[in-house]
Order: sequence, then structure tokens, then C-alpha cells
Amino acid sequence: MLLAKVEAQRTAAHELTVRQAWAVFLDFAAVRFDVPDEPNADGLLYQFGIFDFGGGSAFRLAPVRQFARFDDDEYIQVHLEIQFAPSANLAALGKHSEWWFSDDSIELSDWTRAISRRSEWAILDELNPTMINIYQDET
Repeated sequence: MLLAKVEAQRTAAHELTVRQAWAVFLDFAAVRFDVPDEPNADGLLYQFGIFDFGGGSAFRLAPVRQFARFDDDEYIQVHLEIQFAPSANLAALGKHSEWWFSDDSIELSDWTRAISRRSEWAILDELNPTMINIYQDET
């Protein structure tokens, strides 16, 4: 579903700006799915930092949506990884991660508004992503 939403925005994921990619992720985050009735069954992770997962270092803004599975202790994670060439400005941002879950007392709209107003966006808005990668895995 996330890939389809990205494709509806541009002919290729790498053509999206970081704000467009974030807006598509938030659109995906607003869709309700059937998940187990348990704490933290549907969550969002906002994370960034410079990492080298093989192939060289890159700054990654990598929001994730995580779903609990029925009758299983594993989770499904849908990733939207937005990569940038590392720079001194991006390195100065350090690393950050924070979760939101559908059963939190904070409304999704309030959480996403707070994330969208964070200081790193002033830097990210000026940059073009080098790659946007969408994938799913299990924990």
C-alpha cells in the first residue's frame, strides 16, 4: 500500500522530495488496519542518523510502521528509507528515534505535527534525497 501511494505521487520513488515522501508516509499511517487487540499493535517509528549498512555511510530518515501479527510474537515492519549523502550539517543532527502507538494518549495528528516541526526539517528541506527505498520485513 505504501509503495502504491508513492507511485501515485511520482513516476519513481527517487523523484520525491523529502517532504513529499513524509506526506505519503503520513497518508499511509492514517490508514487503519486489522491488528490484534493488544498494546502497541500498530505503531510508527520516526528515526534518523548516519549509518553504514554496507555500501557506505548515508544519512537515513527512516520512518517505519509496525504491525503486530495475529497468533505470533513477530511484527511486520514497513519501511520508508530516505537517504542523503552525509554532510557536516547532517552529522551535527546526530541520531534520533521516537515511537507513537495507536493506543497512546497522544493523537496521531498531534504526534505527526510535532515531528513535522522538528528542527532537522530546516536542513532536510534543502536537500535532495539520493535514494528512497520502500521495503517490508519481520522482527
